[in-house]
Amino acid sequence: GYSDMAIGLGRMFGFHFLENFTFPFLSKSVTEFWRRWHISLCTWFRDYVFFPLGGSRVKSKIRLLFNMFVVWSLTGLWHGAEWKYVVYGFYQALFVSTATLLEPLYARMRKGLHVREKSAGFQAFRVLRTFLIIMVGRVLSRAGSLGDALAMLGAGVSTWNPQVLWDGSFLAFGVTVAEWVVLAVAVAAWMAVDALNERGVVALYLTGSADARPS
Repeated sequence: GYSDMAIGLGRMFGFHFLENFTFPFLSKSVTEFWRRWHISLCTWFRDYVFFPLGGSRVKSKIRLLFNMFVVWSLTGLWHGAEWKYVVYGFYQALFVSTATLLEPLYARMRKGLHVREKSAGFQAFRVLRTFLIIMVGRVLSRAGSLGDALAMLGAGVSTWNPQVLWDGSFLAFGVTVAEWVVLAVAVAAWMAVDALNERGVVALYLTGSADARPS
């Protein structure tokens, strides 16, 4: 939201800023997420760190892994000089490197399991899977310390109690049932608009031109 406000306000004064976020939570992989999230930061690390190290054109996979972990370690440290941010960077590097190196294996597995890759169900699964991976990473970066983050993640697994979804525990946060309904409807509407905008439908409706579709 604030990024779109900055772009709009800048345009009012004659400045044209690039998009910095392009619907990242519709991403189907962690790699795609980082192409859509904080684009200016990721582009800088790509151009001034990853490419000078050899990028993905190096001869050995070991060197490619090294390049990726260097970039993501520095990306983590960019957020702050604490161990939790180093672990956060390594966490992202793990999924990005795994997706890059093991994609041929994943493709064979999907073919062997007869997965319909273009089906709406599979695409929704990929978006949800990516969202959960990113949210776990958010715990690492947002917790007070690395120890707090690990404790929170451990508690999320060891004390998982789905009954809180329907036994009224949510109301303990001071939010009424009606407010939860409004929140759910708002989130659903937001995701629907994002999905339509992703396909260029919103831009076509507002401008009459499909060329306004976000890149």
